[in-house]
Amino acid sequence: MTQYVIRRILYLFPVLIGVSLITFVLMRMVPGDVAQVALGTNATEESLTQFREAYGLNEPLFDWKPPFGQYGQWVGGLMKGDFGKSYYYRTEVRDDLAQRLPVTLELMVLAMAVMVVLAIPAGIIAGVRPNSPLDLVMRTTAVFGLSIPGFWLGTMFIMLPAIWFNWMPPTGHISFFSDPLGNLQQLALPALALGIPGAAGIMRLTRSSVLEVLRQDYVRTAWSKGLRERTVIMRHVLKNGLIPIVTIVGLQMGALMGGALIMERIFSLPGIGMFTYQSILTRDYLGVQAIVVLAAVVYVFVNLAIDVSYAWLDPRIRYT
Repeated sequence: MTQYVIRRILYLFPVLIGVSLITFVLMRMVPGDVAQVALGTNATEESLTQFREAYGLNEPLFDWKPPFGQYGQWVGGLMKGDFGKSYYYRTEVRDDLAQRLPVTLELMVLAMAVMVVLAIPAGIIAGVRPNSPLDLVMRTTAVFGLSIPGFWLGTMFIMLPAIWFNWMPPTGHISFFSDPLGNLQQLALPALALGIPGAAGIMRLTRSSVLEVLRQDYVRTAWSKGLRERTVIMRHVLKNGLIPIVTIVGLQMGALMGGALIMERIFSLPGIGMFTYQSILTRDYLGVQAIVVLAAVVYVFVNLAIDVSYAWLDPRIRYT
């Protein structure tokens, strides 16, 4: 197991190199002049030249000689924990990420909690009682959840409370430690809008997994021993059926990262998603590149944790 984990961590380096290289090249292909966007349309040619020299924008993208062009300087800074300085805001990208990352992480954790709490119990009930009226309701609800776009759901969660109750969630960011209730009021609706579409897919997968495990011989043996239904479901069915569910929950991390950008824009949350949106509009290369690399690191480690959990869920799985 230890060797497997070390090997997977080592795989992170080629992944990061590929992600950073692709992101770096694609961002440079975006139309527009970074200096012009940062200084405004009234900037003089002299000020534009000084800006490019100050931020190294007049250097080649790649170079075989130290410091190896703009890409080499950026990667060298990443290795030291330096993400560079924002072209548009003139602030350290590292400080911006440190300020905004807790908002996005909290939103993603709440959305993941919505997925798990809504999807897994509903999927178990639907799988244990197939073709029952309750199963029909669960499946129909799941189809609606998969059909509804997240951005539309988030928009409705803002408009309908405002129309019906003259209430809207607070804007900005309220720290959980300073005001837990205000923090929940602010993040509950975007977390629901972000988590419901994913919960629908997980519910359908949970139902299918439970139905498949119920047909296994060891489950029939457990029934024949006279064990209670709750014991059979919790001890034999659920644990053995969790592997595909855990897999899809991990893959949902990527969807949550992308959905956070939209939800933070709709609900005016100052998180990573809003920062990404603003960085793209202002051609702030370093901000977008840092966020993409950070997302790749999180995604790799989440999937590593999921792979390791397989051995705990199913003792027959061994990593050698």
